[in-house]
Amino acid sequence: MRIKIGSRKSRVHPIGLCLLTCTFKQKKMMELLDLATAQLSTFQAWAGQSFQLAGLANPVALELAQCRSIVSPWPGGKREAFALDFRGAPGLRLPQSIYRFENDNAAFEIFITQVGDGPKGSEFEAVFA
Repeated sequence: MRIKIGSRKSRVHPIGLCLLTCTFKQKKMMELLDLATAQLSTFQAWAGQSFQLAGLANPVALELAQCRSIVSPWPGGKREAFALDFRGAPGLRLPQSIYRFENDNAAFEIFITQVGDGPKGSEFEAVFA
């Protein structure tokens, strides 16, 4: 491209007058847990661990506070029914939805519902039946 400035001709790089160099820290993408085969024991190994909820505008961490067996509403199912209890910061509000949970040990997407909020923190639950 040629630009005429006054009586002089100048050659401009097609990208522009300056070049920017960007570096990105590459994050290893962890394979998602297959929920069809997940069992209570799968999650018990991560009890007490904190998970980041991926894809939200502001960072949110939830702790896997408890993994518990529950009575199945459908006896004879493929797996033992169980529930996961998560705890977040007091006053935290999240709409019930599917969220991606990630930490250094695991990654999974599950549907959670808020079930309470108290001085110990906000409480969320996921049920597998």
